[in-house]
Amino acid sequence: MMKNKLVCTLLIAVLAGSFASPAFADEAEQALTAKPGLEVKVQGEGRHTVVFESGLGHDLKIWADVANEVSQFARVVTYSRAGYGQSEKSEQPRTLEQIASELDALLLSQDIRPPYILVGHSAGGFYIRKYAELNPENVEGLVFVDSTPEKILIRLRDLDEERALKEEAIIGSMTPERVKPEDIYFSKILKSGVYPSSAKLPDVPAAMITAMKQEYPQFLMHSVEGKNAWKELQGQFVSQFTNYQHIVLSESGHNIHREQPEVVVAAVRYIIKQADASPDSAEKK
Repeated sequence: MMKNKLVCTLLIAVLAGSFASPAFADEAEQALTAKPGLEVKVQGEGRHTVVFESGLGHDLKIWADVANEVSQFARVVTYSRAGYGQSEKSEQPRTLEQIASELDALLLSQDIRPPYILVGHSAGGFYIRKYAELNPENVEGLVFVDSTPEKILIRLRDLDEERALKEEAIIGSMTPERVKPEDIYFSKILKSGVYPSSAKLPDVPAAMITAMKQEYPQFLMHSVEGKNAWKELQGQFVSQFTNYQHIVLSESGHNIHREQPEVVVAAVRYIIKQADASPDSAEKK
């Protein structure tokens, strides 16, 4: 019973954004508390600013390996959303718009000027999408680290509806309390298969990194068919951009930024190279 409970909890992490483990809490990190009550860490310097958005349940420490490396050639911003890490809880609804506005307020409070390269993991992919929709002039590139496709549950139901619905119920019942404020809203998107927006994303350089390792093959999402659907949906999404790359990792699990941080760093370098080569960038130099 305990083993099944653990596996269910881990699968929630894969679906909704992988939760922080006690090991990360012991890491010594220097961070500030910004005016909006959010924990933030700013490091490095350079012409480009890279802002990291975590998956559900994670604070800024999850990005340590990637952020430390990227800070060698760019300015890096990591932060903890409301209720995570040292950030204050919020009574505001945990909608995509609310979280995007809180990020914008945080950046302004720290006098961190755009443009930004946004990097989002899992559910964090939704948050950077919304920020880019609301502030297209502030964004010069996007990196999606195994971001959750909004239609994945619909595709799983198409594969095996009875099994998919049963597993959805199990996962929902195992969601930790501290994640529920965000997960309630996030789950509505996944169950409908509809991302709540009709706005067009800015056509900036983009990268998608897909994890294909079957970490929990007993679940439909981690069957061969489930992982192929995950990859296909991510590929369809990123192909809307004129200038993009889709990186598929056969040996990495969902936490790519912990298992293969060098791949995320390389994707950020790719975006910077593409941004520097754009006509708009040349005019600003």
